[in-house]
Amino acid sequence: MSKRIYYIVTLILLITSCEKEEEYSSIPEIKYKSFTIEKEVQNGFENTVGRLSFSFTDGDGDIGNKTNTDLPSDTLSEEAYNTFISRFYKVNNQFLHDTIITYIIPYMEGGVYREHLKGEIEIKLYFLEFKHDTLKLDFYITDRAKHKSNIESTPEIIVSDYI
Repeated sequence: MSKRIYYIVTLILLITSCEKEEEYSSIPEIKYKSFTIEKEVQNGFENTVGRLSFSFTDGDGDIGNKTNTDLPSDTLSEEAYNTFISRFYKVNNQFLHDTIITYIIPYMEGGVYREHLKGEIEIKLYFLEFKHDTLKLDFYITDRAKHKSNIESTPEIIVSDYI
């Protein structure tokens, strides 16, 4: 009888201690983490570099493209890009759209036991010049099924605070 109770208690402990799998949408979700600007020296040249950091989750784990990112940008199709960053400059207390920056997140694959992917991405943005002292970025990603994530924004970035 005591062995039977032992097995029942052990079984109950095993069942209740199993990890519950989190469920995520198949549409990617991103969350802004940080943006910094710094000077960086490469090959004897000083560059102004912004670092955009954000987290992501994707329920079906189809983030990133298999496209060779080493190819020159003029040989890549528009479909290769999966990160879209809109840059705005502040002029007379209004943000005006300046440009769209595209980026390719490399291929990632969901796990064997869990399809979902989650993690952090940091993107380096090189600035040749700043037209104005205040800027902001809006950005989103797409997955291989072309699901578009939510759009996230940085707060106002005052460039002179960084350089």
